[in-house]
Amino acid sequence: MNERPYRAITFTFLSSFLWGSSFVAVKVGLRTIDPVWFTFWRTFLAGLVLTAIVRKSQLSFYFRSPLVWTLAVLNTAAFLAQNYGMRITTASKAAFYVNFGFVAVALLSWIFLRERFTWLKISSLLLGAVGVTFLVTGGHLERLRGGTLLGDGLVILAGWLWAGYFIVSKIVLHREGVRVLPLTATVLLFTGVVSLPAAGLIAPGEAALDLSGLAIVVYTAAFCTALPQLLWARGLMELTPTASAVVLLAEPIFGAFFGFLLLGDRFSTGESVGAVLILLAIALYSMADTSRDDQ
Repeated sequence: MNERPYRAITFTFLSSFLWGSSFVAVKVGLRTIDPVWFTFWRTFLAGLVLTAIVRKSQLSFYFRSPLVWTLAVLNTAAFLAQNYGMRITTASKAAFYVNFGFVAVALLSWIFLRERFTWLKISSLLLGAVGVTFLVTGGHLERLRGGTLLGDGLVILAGWLWAGYFIVSKIVLHREGVRVLPLTATVLLFTGVVSLPAAGLIAPGEAALDLSGLAIVVYTAAFCTALPQLLWARGLMELTPTASAVVLLAEPIFGAFFGFLLLGDRFSTGESVGAVLILLAIALYSMADTSRDDQ
């Protein structure tokens, strides 16, 4: 048995756990921090810290790489589309469309990377889609009503932008000599750099942080950005983009769990069914992606 894919799945699952904890942190942080500045602070600080621990000789290649800058642009654009889309559509629809981004990853992976899809993989994708629907709506589809066409479009766009981020990341990670730590450091640093002009243009004068805002930014930069990004990239080296995206479907489950634990959010029967279906989809896709016949 090849142990490497299972190790990669573990890395990706851990990243989904850490990203799941960001739901509560970001929800609290956005009470006092502008969304665009929040994107800047958390990514730039995470990139700055990681860059500081990488040897400067290792960074020159990444600083000059057009693909690394492409990743930064995709990441920034996705954050902006999601943050502003969430402001003008319902929370349920935003969560639904963002989490459905794994379908876009599968389609782009099939087109650009020629990823093969067995019936077991397709079945797990369908199971994941049903699970996401139940997790977001609690089994009540009327929650997907309301919002605005522009808000819905922005959130859908965010999902596709992050799908593109998955594909480009996979291409970069397979380049000879590329290493996860300097790549992650420069992508996060460049994301902050790219988002800075947008922050200054959209929300001038909103850059200041109070003490509680600074604590939230430091936490999200370290534990919801730098560390999970490293774990995810390490996992993506050995997984297909679709497998990585499916495993990350655990993220909203952890987000709901932390919301229940820390904010007292309710976890309905329908949401519990969705969580179980998503975990089954992850298990099925993981088995399909690590089987000998599909390598």
